[in-house]
Amino acid sequence: EGSLIPETEASKLLTAAVCYRKTSNARLYLAVFTVTLGNFSFGYSIVYSSPALKQLNETSNPRLHLDDTNKSWFASSYTLGAAFGGFMAILLNNCLGRKTIILVSIVPCVAGFALMAAAQAIWMLDFGRTLTGIAGGISVMYVSEISTVEVRGKLGAGAQIMTVIGSFLLYLLGELSWRWLAGLGLIAPVVMFVLLLFMPESPRYLISANQNEKAIRALVWLRGPDCPNQAEDSKVSCADLKQPGIYKPVLMVVIMWALQQLSGITVILLYMELIFSQTQSGNADSPIVGVVRLLAVLVTSWLLDRTGRRKLLFASGTDAISLSLNKNEPRSTHAHIYILSLCSPGSDHVSLSLSRSLAGYSLGWGPITWLMTSELLPIRVRGQVSGLCVLFSWILSFLIANQFLAAQVSLSLCVHFRPFTPSLVFTALFIPETMGLTLEEIEEYFQPISTTRQA
Repeated sequence: EGSLIPETEASKLLTAAVCYRKTSNARLYLAVFTVTLGNFSFGYSIVYSSPALKQLNETSNPRLHLDDTNKSWFASSYTLGAAFGGFMAILLNNCLGRKTIILVSIVPCVAGFALMAAAQAIWMLDFGRTLTGIAGGISVMYVSEISTVEVRGKLGAGAQIMTVIGSFLLYLLGELSWRWLAGLGLIAPVVMFVLLLFMPESPRYLISANQNEKAIRALVWLRGPDCPNQAEDSKVSCADLKQPGIYKPVLMVVIMWALQQLSGITVILLYMELIFSQTQSGNADSPIVGVVRLLAVLVTSWLLDRTGRRKLLFASGTDAISLSLNKNEPRSTHAHIYILSLCSPGSDHVSLSLSRSLAGYSLGWGPITWLMTSELLPIRVRGQVSGLCVLFSWILSFLIANQFLAAQVSLSLCVHFRPFTPSLVFTALFIPETMGLTLEEIEEYFQPISTTRQA
């Protein structure tokens, strides 16, 4: 009762799913790999400013030389593009679908890398970097919606793994010219665009759009074992936002994004090479930090569907607390802002501090925030609200990243925000465990008890 898919079609779906049992996982993984090439490009492009800033700071070309103000804008302009990508998702996710909006976002990404590779002026660098940010993080919703319950955590973490691999590759190639690095950045989005043309649309989106025949074909191709038996109108009114089943997960996801950005992760990624150059650390430190981050996110992907999301969030927050209590590090007078001093020349603990910070972030609040955004939000608001969360997150990230160098100069410190206590309290009180639950069961969790019983 309440199914939007007729019984005969549901029977055909189940029969076809059994027939495709031997090959569907490979197709599912192919689809996930295809869209997570976008995460690879995201990881590559967000840290592009790290080696590029160092090279542009030393260039003799006056039209490309960056002063401190230009450095801040070049580094943070990526976050403006990502914020625009979130705004675009709000407007178009439910109109175009998950797959199509990813395809659309690839176009400015390619144009941005090409513009930076051919840049002859600072505005070309800034505008190109803004364009590359538009595609940041849009693929996670697609991955969550096509994945099965058993592997949703792993595949969701796979997006973060691809992000980290993209960053790690750029660190390895960091000695190349910034023009070559921009040119190489074209490869992943172009390959992704071609492969994505052959991938299906998200079945859950198709059901919510009343395109049941297409949804069946997509499910057969992917062999999703749990077809959602209910779909809502994708249009959301202000009255809908008053319903506990909607406003509770929405508020939860928004707060998670705020806590994630206040961890200062974007500052580290954007300015890592600059931090190392100011502290006279070795040239190999960025790849070392990248290896530690990659190992941490691989461990997380293995643990997500074994230990659950909440335990990893606790572990991530606890690591932040222990790092802040390290007597070798200065502490902030504020309850949830941690200032990490990294600016003493030749400091031996810079790589260790950044490695541990990124490892702790990658253990929980990094990948799980992305994953739970697509898990917690009800399907009828998922397209718009996930875009709103991305928009909010990247605006906050821009404000932090754009003011980082000014704060560094005024405080003679590298400012590193650590919302450790609030993250633990918030996890304990509000975040539910979603491991092993279908997206529909997660949606029911936020419904009032009386409504659930009536259903």
